[in-house]
Amino acid sequence: MNEVFIALLSVSVGFLLGILGQFASAKIKERKDRKEFEGFNEMITTEYVEPYRKLSEGYFNEDASVPNGEVTAYLSKSITSLTYLKTEEISFLKTDNQFKMIRLIEFTKSYFRESQRILNEYSFQSPLPGPKDSDKEMHRGKIDKLEEEYKDKKEKYLNLKAEKLSAAK
Repeated sequence: MNEVFIALLSVSVGFLLGILGQFASAKIKERKDRKEFEGFNEMITTEYVEPYRKLSEGYFNEDASVPNGEVTAYLSKSITSLTYLKTEEISFLKTDNQFKMIRLIEFTKSYFRESQRILNEYSFQSPLPGPKDSDKEMHRGKIDKLEEEYKDKKEKYLNLKAEKLSAAK
């Protein structure tokens, strides 16, 4: 009887230790994956999104220190770079975050394309006299609204809870 109890106890302890080991391993992997994706997200933000925001602010400020062509050229170059990143680098990674990385790249590209559309719409300046400042403010409002939507929807998009960035009309 005592031997049976000891055998059951050692089997139970072994079983629990096995489960705890698997649980701990899964948590460590989850933390590592989260940290890896946070680093990638930070890279996208610092290398692509923040420089665009600074250029956009320079374009829309009072002295318009940044020409529209510079902003749209930056957006085109960034879209090309992000496409390269997705097809030539991320596609060869063997990580559980690969899908989320691709989703982040595509969402950022859609943000840049929509920004480009708004900037190209505003870049046509009629030679006729008229309220150009109000047009500039209206387009700045569209860009600001789009930026807020990008920030708000990014997590939802990555988790498949939103499908696209809506156009800032």
